[in-house]
Amino acid sequence: MGEPPSAAEGYILSYHLFLVGTLLDFVSGFVALLVSYYAYRYNRLLRSTPLLFLSFGFMLLGLGLLSEASIHLFSAVYTRQLRIFVEASAVYLVMQVAAYLVIAMGYAYEAYRRATLSPTAASLLLVGVKRPAVLLLPYRLSVTAELLSVIILAVVVYQATLVYTTSKNRLAGMVLTGFLLIMLGQAISLGGVIVLSTPSFEIGELTRFLGFLVLLVFLLRSGRSGQV
Repeated sequence: MGEPPSAAEGYILSYHLFLVGTLLDFVSGFVALLVSYYAYRYNRLLRSTPLLFLSFGFMLLGLGLLSEASIHLFSAVYTRQLRIFVEASAVYLVMQVAAYLVIAMGYAYEAYRRATLSPTAASLLLVGVKRPAVLLLPYRLSVTAELLSVIILAVVVYQATLVYTTSKNRLAGMVLTGFLLIMLGQAISLGGVIVLSTPSFEIGELTRFLGFLVLLVFLLRSGRSGQV
């Protein structure tokens, strides 16, 4: 069996994971803002209430991701104060709560318009929290935040499923796929928080990013065809 990694090797690994995580946050934030922009642009043309909610929700997601990544990078390079990391994650947590709730409200509107939303699913709309960074915020808070995040995304996926089963078209399937990937990413991140595995958490972040990309492709394709 190999020897356990030294403290220096552990530091290098942590540093590399930090750089990868920060870069992924920057890219994810940029893509989230693109989703917000195109959703807003097509909403102005089509006057679609769900697109308006989607635009505002992803604007909060994008701004939150970019702000957190920027503050973390600035603090790591200049101040190196853990307090700033924690405060940045806490602010992002609040913005993420608002973002998921706004997106859920938009899809609740669409689901109610096209189908009947069950009382159980409707009651879940009142719940939603998102991620503090692994090992920065208290363990119980981190686990609770990730668990509630998966719950509210499950509600969004349920609503997207109702829309898809009503329309039965490829574009609605892309929306469903995008939110399924986002929910899967949050579930993987939850596992990473529970077992205190930063690599698992980053894999969850990457999976969520793929969900962002699917939604961006959906908006670009549907906007050209006028079928958003």
